[in-house]
Amino acid sequence: MLAIEEANRRGLPGGFRLRLDDLDDTVQGKHDPAQGAQNVKDFVADPAIVASLGPMNSNVAEAEIPIGNAAGLAEITMAASASVLTHAPDALKLRIAQPNRPAFFRVCASDDRQGAAAAAFARSMGLERAFVIDDDESYGKGIADEFASAFARAGGAIAGREHLTAFALDLRPLLTKVKAVGPDMVFFGGIVSTGGAVLRRQMPDVGLGQVPYFGGDGLVSPEYVPLAGPAAEGTYFTTLAPDIDHFPDAHDFAAAYRARFGTRRPAATVPAVTPQRASRSRRSAGRLPPILAPSRRGRRCCGGSQLPRGWSHRSGQSRLIRAEISVSRSSACTAFVVAGSSSSARRAARSPLHAGRDGRENYRRRRPDGDCP
Repeated sequence: MLAIEEANRRGLPGGFRLRLDDLDDTVQGKHDPAQGAQNVKDFVADPAIVASLGPMNSNVAEAEIPIGNAAGLAEITMAASASVLTHAPDALKLRIAQPNRPAFFRVCASDDRQGAAAAAFARSMGLERAFVIDDDESYGKGIADEFASAFARAGGAIAGREHLTAFALDLRPLLTKVKAVGPDMVFFGGIVSTGGAVLRRQMPDVGLGQVPYFGGDGLVSPEYVPLAGPAAEGTYFTTLAPDIDHFPDAHDFAAAYRARFGTRRPAATVPAVTPQRASRSRRSAGRLPPILAPSRRGRRCCGGSQLPRGWSHRSGQSRLIRAEISVSRSSACTAFVVAGSSSSARRAARSPLHAGRDGRENYRRRRPDGDCP
C-alpha cells in the first residue's frame, strides 16, 4: 500500500495511477487453494487488473499459476517459497498453456535455500539424527524434503518421516513414535496453523521437551510463541526475507511504515519493496536480483527478517535472538532461535525460522478508469 502511494506521488507514465484492492484466500481461518484460484479468475475477468501481488502460501500459488499463465496475468509473490513453483520440471507442469511465457514470479528465496541453511546449521550444532514431519501441503512437504536431502548430504541421518493429519489436535501418539527412535532433533515443514505450534507444545508431554525443534519460515508468526507456550524455547527456524537495514534505499520506506502503522514492518513486505529500490541504484543488467545475489563476503542472500526484538510468549521468559550462518560462498540464511536465559540457549542462538503464512490476501492493482495501456 505504501509503495503504491509512493508510486502515485512520483507519477506514472501516461498519467496512470494505481489503486490497491485486496481479496482474501482464507476460508474459515485457513488459506484455501480453491478460493485463491477463484480470486485469480476474478482478476483475469477484470480488464482493469494489470498484476496480482501474492499469494502468501505455496499450495494456493500452485492452484493459481495455471490460471494466470493461461491468461498472461503477472503474479508476484513475496512469500510462496516452494521450489516446485519455479524450478523445472515441476514448474512446467503448472504452465502448460504457455510453457515459454512464465507469468509467476517471486522475490523471496525458494525452499531449497532454506532447507540447506537449516541442515547446515543443525549439523554445525553437532546434531546427527533428525525426525522429519510435515503438514502434507505444498510448502510444508517441499521444505521438509529439501531439509531431509541436505541433512543427509551433510552426513546426518533421517531417523523417521511422517505427515500430519489435517486438523489433528492430539499429536502425542505421533510424538511417542518419534521418541521411540531417539532423534536428537525434530524438523517440521509447515506453518503455525497447520500444526507447527501444537506439535512443539506437546513435545514435552512425551519427553521430547529438550530436543531442538527446527522449521522453515512458516513458523515465524506472532501466534507461534503464545500457542507453543514455554515449549517454544529451543525452536530454530530459517527466514527468506532480507534484512531491510542492509538496503540503504529502503530506510525511508521502513521509517514510513513505522510512522503509519506504529510497528516494525512485517518481514514479508521486504522482498516486495527492497529489490525494486536496489535495482534503481547500483545494480547493473545481468546480475542476480538482490534477494539471491551474494554480498561481497557471501554472508547474506535470503535471511534477516525484521521481527520484533522483544518477541516473547506470555510468560515473558523467551525471546528471539538473531544470528547469521553461512551455507556456502553464495548462499546464506539468517537464523533465529527462541531461547531462554541459559548460557546454552544463548550459545545455540545461531539458528533457522520466518513470518507467518496464515492466509494473507492476494493484492491487485487497478487503474481507476479501467483502461489498459
